[in-house]
Amino acid sequence: MGENSRKSLLCSLTTMSYRHGVAWGNPYTAPPNNLPRVLLSVQSKHHRPNEKTRRKQNAIIDRLRAKGIWGFHLTFDSSDKPVKRWSDEAKHRNRLKRLKQRLSKEYSIPEFYESALSTELNKNPSYYGLKP
Repeated sequence: MGENSRKSLLCSLTTMSYRHGVAWGNPYTAPPNNLPRVLLSVQSKHHRPNEKTRRKQNAIIDRLRAKGIWGFHLTFDSSDKPVKRWSDEAKHRNRLKRLKQRLSKEYSIPEFYESALSTELNKNPSYYGLKP
């Protein structure tokens, strides 16, 4: 590894930020007792949480488990970039493209393909961006 690549790697590691916390672990269910999904979230420049953050995390988990609430977990995120959300147009374009691919595999005869496509589009037109 050259000197320049070492310096750039060191710079990128020192500028990274980390997030440590306690959050509900299952994305498909809601936390019990109307608790928020994220109970603790601390931003840090270090890979490991400091002692104060670690004690907070453990105290929260211990209190929840003493009450019989399981499902909250320690979380860690090292991403600097925000999550890129697709625009509605991109979602509609991709959904229509995938539908056409799926139907072209099922139907080799163009008349059946077109009728199946129109049926699917008429079932839920707003999902494919056809109606506002």
